[in-house]
Amino acid sequence: IDAERYKRKWCLRLYGAPEAENEKVKVKVMEICKGVVPELTAKMSEAVDVAHRLGRLVVGRARAIIIPLALRWVRDIIWKRPKNSSYLEEHKLRFGEDLTKEEKASRALLCPYVQKACNEGKKAYFIGSKAFVDGREIVPEKNGYYLIPADFEA
Repeated sequence: IDAERYKRKWCLRLYGAPEAENEKVKVKVMEICKGVVPELTAKMSEAVDVAHRLGRLVVGRARAIIIPLALRWVRDIIWKRPKNSSYLEEHKLRFGEDLTKEEKASRALLCPYVQKACNEGKKAYFIGSKAFVDGREIVPEKNGYYLIPADFEA
């Protein structure tokens, strides 16, 4: 599982990109990435080795695109930059992490607690399958969530 998780950390998923017959997915992905991070235009052909659609074709619904990136630092910039990208907003696109089934299940369990913390004005976010509130990992409990102390070591 760790090998699969490591491999997936190099990938991003792109949602909302319209499909066209005989499309060149890699070219489309590179153009979108250049729109999000224009200063990396020169590195894009090196970073995006391949890209393809996921799943079966369903009429009227665009399939997600999986993008394995050859340069991890480029992947990290592309992942972080879209948070305020007008390009993605205008084109109704979004990037997502390539998560395992276990990570998706863990996030689904923790999501209500992260949402609650956000509603309380706290900084809450996910890193992989773990959730954090104000920089500290949380563990779900019956009556809410429990913050793991910052100095705790497993």
